[in-house]
Amino acid sequence: MPRPTSVTVDRGIVRIHGRRRFLSGIRLTPRGTLISGFDVDPHSAVSVVAATGANAVVVEPDDATPELLDAANDCGVLVLVDVTGIDDPRRRSAAAGVAGWFVEGRGWRPKRPADRAGPPIVSAPRPWALGWATGDERDLPDRMRRARRPPTALTGFGAPSVAATDAWFDGAGRAWRRLGEHDGPPVGERDLACLLRHSPPAAFDDPHDWAAATRAYQAMVIRFHVETARRLRYSPLGVVVPEALYDPAGGVSSALIGPDGTPKEALRALTDAYHPVTVIADRLPPHLHGHEALAIDVHVVNDLAEPLADASVVATLTWADGRQRYGFGGGAAPDSVQRVGTIPIVVPPVSGPLDLVIELRHGDAVVTRTYRSEIFADPHEH
Repeated sequence: MPRPTSVTVDRGIVRIHGRRRFLSGIRLTPRGTLISGFDVDPHSAVSVVAATGANAVVVEPDDATPELLDAANDCGVLVLVDVTGIDDPRRRSAAAGVAGWFVEGRGWRPKRPADRAGPPIVSAPRPWALGWATGDERDLPDRMRRARRPPTALTGFGAPSVAATDAWFDGAGRAWRRLGEHDGPPVGERDLACLLRHSPPAAFDDPHDWAAATRAYQAMVIRFHVETARRLRYSPLGVVVPEALYDPAGGVSSALIGPDGTPKEALRALTDAYHPVTVIADRLPPHLHGHEALAIDVHVVNDLAEPLADASVVATLTWADGRQRYGFGGGAAPDSVQRVGTIPIVVPPVSGPLDLVIELRHGDAVVTRTYRSEIFADPHEH
């Protein structure tokens, strides 16, 4: 079947056959590892990519095989070949059938007209990994808005998690308690720091509860980065690529699929976040105080080529002894994000959870997003 040939990139914005497209991707494997090290065939792997709603996949040069390119063409997924650190990618990856070259950080750049032969280059100035390598994921929107050079691509984000089916995961042997020790499970320095900060084993009595907490944190980081990227699209952000679908190494990993092929919660989070029409609200703070005032913006994202004209949004705020509802129109132009309303909140002075549930209806489809915070009515220490 014919593969897409009319792909252009201008200042981070991708156009396919002349139409501007926000590139929602996923890295197939961590850099330096190949899908051939995982027990999955290329067509199955690309089918999983397409099922998330992603329209692009980043692969290593040796994974850009005819079989994978044919599978991507069948699934409507663009293939970007990661040539970061390669002196001359033309020697490592054939241009035929490849939608673009992907470069992250200080990777290869064409210096002469003759070097520009081949597919267009999708470049990311550097990976963003708030909540993983450094910082807090909640800082992402402000960091992106305040950046001296706003990023054109959001890549390299995720978090390590543990699949309970990993071979080393043995609650009886207490291996999970020995993270970072010489006889503990293998874990990289960055992953170890993240786990000890956000999901320290010492805080859990049961190994399965700990493993579930690592997966829940990973899912939250993936969802928040993707939703932030989609909400800030084209300003000038045009590409989002999280880490990574598979990891042949297994163990503690940023992979969204476990070593036995079982999806982690982060895969569902990514699929929800990549829904072509969705509703996104400002995230609630982790905790709130009674009588505190908030203004929560609500946005509708429409990736479709036609306008969203028949949509409505209902937001329901619930706390221990009360409930409040808000309604908005949910229209949005094609390939756009639209702020449809603002929810004014005065936090009730009642301790307990505060839940915000937002429901977008368009046609027969319903999209629901849930946000939670905790109210502290009494004085407390931070």
